Amino acid sequence: MKPEKIIVIICALCFFIGPVQVNLSAEESLIVLIREVWEWNTGATYIYHYDTNGDLMERVVEEDGDEIYSCTFSYDYDELGRKSMGYLEDSDGDTAVYTYTYNEDDQLVTEEWQWTDSDSGSFTAYYEYNEDNDVVESMVQDSAGEEIVYSYKVTYEYDEEGRKIQGYVEDSYDETAVISYEYEKVPVIE
Repeated sequence: MKPEKIIVIICALCFFIGPVQVNLSAEESLIVLIREVWEWNTGATYIYHYDTNGDLMERVVEEDGDEIYSCTFSYDYDELGRKSMGYLEDSDGDTAVYTYTYNEDDQLVTEEWQWTDSDSGSFTAYYEYNEDNDVVESMVQDSAGEEIVYSYKVTYEYDEEGRKIQGYVEDSYDETAVISYEYEKVPVIE
């Protein structure tokens, strides 16, 4: 298993890998991503819970069915409704503050976070997207921008509605994961 803070880095990279998928139907409802599960070849399982706006609210890491780590998130938003600041609190009592940078297509391109525990440092994640607006590659650098501490690539399978149904991850530790997605129908509120 990866060292504890590396688990957090991997989890942080997943911050934006599961954005909300929206499709209007005749019943005037939205289909939104509410949960994704990463099954790693190491035996670890990462479970991500999203709210109906597509924001990550909780992450749980399990090994052999036992919870070994969890954290919750809250956010501040800019005038365009995008995350501007994020706040993490984990099961170890550690906290981190995130800031976000977007490109002209409103895609998250960098995510910087600083642990309040000075021994843990700060990191920056960089994201690349495919034509479906899904993250396909990411890397994390240390605060000096000199060392890549983690990276991954993802490929996806989509259903006929264009929703992700499965993802495949390969990371810089030569580990792999299969991602499954769960969606929920939510009424449109006018």
